[in-house]
This record gives sequence, structure tokens and C-alpha cells, in this order.
Amino acid sequence: MRRFDSPVLREVAAKLHFIDPKHIIVGRGESLVAWGVRASHKGSDIDIVMPEEDMNEVERVLGWKAIQLAVEYTGSDLPVDLTRIVSPDKRYDIYPHEFVSIWFNETGRGRVYPNQLIAEFSEQDEETRIHVANPAFTRLTMQNSLRQKDIDTIPQIDEYLERLKQKNANHKPLAKRSKFCYNM
Repeated sequence: MRRFDSPVLREVAAKLHFIDPKHIIVGRGESLVAWGVRASHKGSDIDIVMPEEDMNEVERVLGWKAIQLAVEYTGSDLPVDLTRIVSPDKRYDIYPHEFVSIWFNETGRGRVYPNQLIAEFSEQDEETRIHVANPAFTRLTMQNSLRQKDIDTIPQIDEYLERLKQKNANHKPLAKRSKFCYNM
């Protein structure tokens, strides 16, 4: 457990107070803000991964609607079906899993579900009990991206990870290929 002292985590905890915070994983950009990798971008959304049962509860309680998408990932010729919930103000983007395209390209497996994110690729905030995806994992989700903001963020993550490595030469790796990645 770690104290992140993040206003975004407190905001998420307040907005989704009816969901067990141990089931919520904040990822991508705002996870990097919580870790101190970069500053928050004005108007940025909050990417969240949570179990589908909890996504159903978000729909029921807040009235936010799930949408189905067919997403194409770099290096893949196949579109991937994806369900996500976007809040009406577009502040929250909620998914049932994260996706690592380089793992998919190498193995055909790229989905990373909440239980795996919690067990292997995140730290839990002491105050809110929400999990925050670690920077090395977030880098993996951005690798091979065509989005300019992802391309621009990778060097910032690399600098952060290098500082972490220098600070503690015996640190545990923050991300590795997992045996728990699921088939598409």
C-alpha cells in the first residue's frame, strides 16, 4: 500500500462511492499523475478498469450507458470488441479490462483484467483504497500507440523508471509479461 495524496483518487472515490474501492483501478494518464511521472493535462479524462459487475452497477446507479466499440490496435488486423462506459461529461472512461497490444501481437493475448491488474500491476492507495496502475504497466499500454499524446508520454515514463532504478538498484520490476493475460 502507498499514499498517493491524489485529488483525482479522492474525486473517483466520491463519485463511485457505491463501488468497493478495492475493485477500482485508475490507469493511463491520471495514474501517471498520481505516481508523479507527469502533471495532469487540462480537461483530461480518468481511465478506470473495474469488473463488469461493477460497471453494471455504475450504469444502474448513475444512469451512465455502456457503449460497444470495435477497436483496431496497432499491429493487429482484427478489430477487438470493447464495452466501455463514458460519463455524460466525458470525465470518466470505464473499461472491463486494459489492453496491451504488444502482448497481443506476440502471443494473441492482450487483455488484462482487474484481478490481474490488482495482483501484478498496481499499488493500492492508503487513503481511498483505490488501485493505481504502475508506470511500467502504463508504458506497456501506450507502446505501439499511434496517439501523439502516448508517444510524447513514453519518454517521461522512461525517465521516471530510470530515476526509480537509480534510487533503488534492488527494486522489484513494476511490469513483466504475465501468465494471466487472456485471449482476445
